[in-house]
Amino acid sequence: MVSFRLSNKTASPSIKLLVDDPIVVNPGEAITLVCVTTGGEPVPSLTWVRSFGTLPEKTVLNGGTLTIPAITSDDAGTYSCIANNNVGNPAKKSTNIIVRALKKGRFWITPDPYHKDDNIQIGREVKISCQVEAVPSEELTFSWFKNGRPLRSSERMVITQTDPDVSPGTTNLDIIDLKFTDFGTYTCVASLKGGGISDISIDVNISSSTVPPNLTVPQEKSPLVTREGDTIELQCQVTGKPKPIILWSRADKEVAMPDGSMQMESYDGTLRIVNVSREMSGMYRCQTSQYNGFNVKPREALVQLIVQCDFTGHNSSQRQASPACPGRQLDASSPVSSR
Repeated sequence: MVSFRLSNKTASPSIKLLVDDPIVVNPGEAITLVCVTTGGEPVPSLTWVRSFGTLPEKTVLNGGTLTIPAITSDDAGTYSCIANNNVGNPAKKSTNIIVRALKKGRFWITPDPYHKDDNIQIGREVKISCQVEAVPSEELTFSWFKNGRPLRSSERMVITQTDPDVSPGTTNLDIIDLKFTDFGTYTCVASLKGGGISDISIDVNISSSTVPPNLTVPQEKSPLVTREGDTIELQCQVTGKPKPIILWSRADKEVAMPDGSMQMESYDGTLRIVNVSREMSGMYRCQTSQYNGFNVKPREALVQLIVQCDFTGHNSSQRQASPACPGRQLDASSPVSSR
């Protein structure tokens, strides 16, 4: 015996998300968002949307479940589940994904050590300010060190954190009544309480003498010739007191860096690129940051990278993914300029 029931009963959809809001994750982690229906007749269909832009290409959808493998900062934002059954208004629930990040470290010194009439002097007050961009900002913590040893706030060395409404992500070390014994290397370390992100460490040398920044490229490091799929390091030797932060970019300002950004930071002058491809060939610019206490024009140098086809097959997977290789090899004799 078969029985069935006809009904004209309808109900607008309702849903709930089985996730927190917001969701704070580390880059590289996989994240899963689950949306379930709690009502609606007929049964609603579920879709996921992103507030700004489309869903990441790597997104995996399975009914009301959305998975993002190996999440990056570019994937952060508000994600919404929408239920619709053409009865009443669609139901919508949202959650915000925050991907931890630390970037754009910089420092400055007061008084400016490169101002002729305002040098660092014994008996005067010196302030070192250190700033980073942190996501989420409430997880940001700072530590200070002198010559590698931890510093604690005292009457003569006062450590403060600037009001986030005035200058977000900023810490200050005030040295009152500078003494000869205060000369040395001070290190500001920025960390996120949640972990999973590499700390940013910035060294600042305080001395009676300062040395303007200078950049040079080792002769044997440019042009740098490599093959597809290799891991390489572009090197730019940096000197100066205080030692400046280095910014890397493509010489052609319209071309993005290998990670998709227009600029990358380095605290030792080295730019490491994993799994290089032929599209990464070209000139790269290393430049001193203008935000680190220097009252001088930024210094820069150029490094040439030449990525050749992998004719040996030692990186076959990379070779197959790359465009067909031309028969002519690139000329590795082009000079590098610095200034």
